[in-house]
Amino acid sequence: MKEERQKKKRKKKRSLVGRFFTILFSILFVYFGALGGYIAYTYLNSNEEDDYFLNNSGFIPTSFLPSFKPPERTTVLLAGVDDDETRTDTIMLACLNSVTNDINLISIPRDTLIKLTPEGYSEIQEHSSGKLSKELKVNAIHSKAGKEFGMEALRNELERQLDIDIDYYAKVNCEAFRYIVDSIGGIEFNVEKRLYYSDPTQNLYIDLKPGLQHLDGDKAEQLVRCRYSYARQDLERVEVQQKFLKEFFKKALSTDTIMSNPGVYLNTIINYVTTDMGITDMIKYAKYAKNISVENTQGYTLPGEPETIDGISYYIMDKNETDKMMYDIFKSESSEQDNENKGESSKGKSIQILNGGYTTGLAGNTKTKLEKEGFTVDNIGDYSGVKKEETRIYTNKKGIGDDLVKYFKSSDVIVDSLETEEYDIVIVLGTGE
Repeated sequence: MKEERQKKKRKKKRSLVGRFFTILFSILFVYFGALGGYIAYTYLNSNEEDDYFLNNSGFIPTSFLPSFKPPERTTVLLAGVDDDETRTDTIMLACLNSVTNDINLISIPRDTLIKLTPEGYSEIQEHSSGKLSKELKVNAIHSKAGKEFGMEALRNELERQLDIDIDYYAKVNCEAFRYIVDSIGGIEFNVEKRLYYSDPTQNLYIDLKPGLQHLDGDKAEQLVRCRYSYARQDLERVEVQQKFLKEFFKKALSTDTIMSNPGVYLNTIINYVTTDMGITDMIKYAKYAKNISVENTQGYTLPGEPETIDGISYYIMDKNETDKMMYDIFKSESSEQDNENKGESSKGKSIQILNGGYTTGLAGNTKTKLEKEGFTVDNIGDYSGVKKEETRIYTNKKGIGDDLVKYFKSSDVIVDSLETEEYDIVIVLGTGE
């Protein structure tokens, strides 16, 4: 199967310097019709029951598209390369579950240490002109295998390391990110701390002040690229990226935005995205796209922890926790009732509450409130990390924590094994509480 994929014709796109939210557009276009594809269900006020699909000629009724039910899971490897067009600065797996209509995004930290399988070593060495180590960071696989074979090598090795099947890949350009953000009028976003970093060698200049503000393409790119201003660097950057993702999706996927910018979507995929997904499959997925809700998008980080080895920073994957995550997302049986049954009760789970706000006694008051509702709070304290307006509900597995959301003004449920080493759930109270 891999040999057949390697024989596929690869269409070379121009300069690829991908960053996080250009990757989001590969999600948009790979899953939602790519090549200008999205369903605009309010296109004609005279016929509210008809759906429409955008192609380069305009909008056509989706009834003209072939009937299609995706397989239970479709998985896409998403990657953005750095400024020299070699190393993958951002790596994600996107898994569409057509039974539950979920999209799960798994971020793979770029410093993740990979011990190459014998097949992977042989495969990459065949395409590499330099010396190849059997242990390397995951973001180096694409570089070592070369631009033409890099994505195939990365996909093949991730399939072996994670024991999953990856159906397609998409590699993208940061120009597209700036272009699309500007074209849809920018994004309103609350920058939660001062972000400043300058590196002329990377042509990277970040200078953002805290507060709610309007981000154009350039400023938005600064936000999602910044990691050195955070204590936990890449891990904390992922949290910011996922929060920005939600605001981005709300605007980019709104019918009004799509209807006023059809050419933007088409131009983005034509000029900036390289994928091995064929046009036929893209069109098939387009009609199914209306079943997917932005609210059903879940973000995760590959389980593990940072570690310095011989003076080099790595991210060490937790094999047991990773296997559990891969099973839950990619292999476990799904049913039509899964969406209703996802919300496992948090009662009986061990809970820690940390005051991440400015109000003295907030953690204690919250403990009292939750215990009156039947929850078990084992510990309270102060949070020493970055303060955020929203309350963060960290959990050690998918499916718990959702029943706690209603007790806070604004909150996000985040699966993070690093934050929940001692408790099932860790609640970091936000400044808005």
